[in-house]
Amino acid sequence: MTYQANAPVAGILTLRCKEAVYYKYGCSDAEFNRFGAMPWLLWRAIASAKSSGAIQFDMGRTEEHNAGLLAFKNHWVPQALVYWRFPEIAPVDSSTGWKLELAKRMFSLMPGSLRTIAGNVIYHHLG
Repeated sequence: MTYQANAPVAGILTLRCKEAVYYKYGCSDAEFNRFGAMPWLLWRAIASAKSSGAIQFDMGRTEEHNAGLLAFKNHWVPQALVYWRFPEIAPVDSSTGWKLELAKRMFSLMPGSLRTIAGNVIYHHLG
């Protein structure tokens, strides 16, 4: 966590497993972006990981449409991830579309007890 006049400006959460450190979450107050707290915190985390024997610092995945975060991470060491799945399945964009809107509408009209039952049944079938 970084502070400016006792006010939190930025913070990150990293996790370590064996010889790898994983950057999981980060946040900052946009008003203080000009101070470069996020890059400074990441640099300190990388330096700390290296001095403690870590050989990998994983910045985590980023969705392709998140241009700002992709640009930020690519200023460090970009590495494209390739996913292989068997059997191959078509990607499903569950965040948009008429099916999602229909499901939201249906569930909003259901009584709570029926939503609970439907959720318990559907949950077991989702990957």
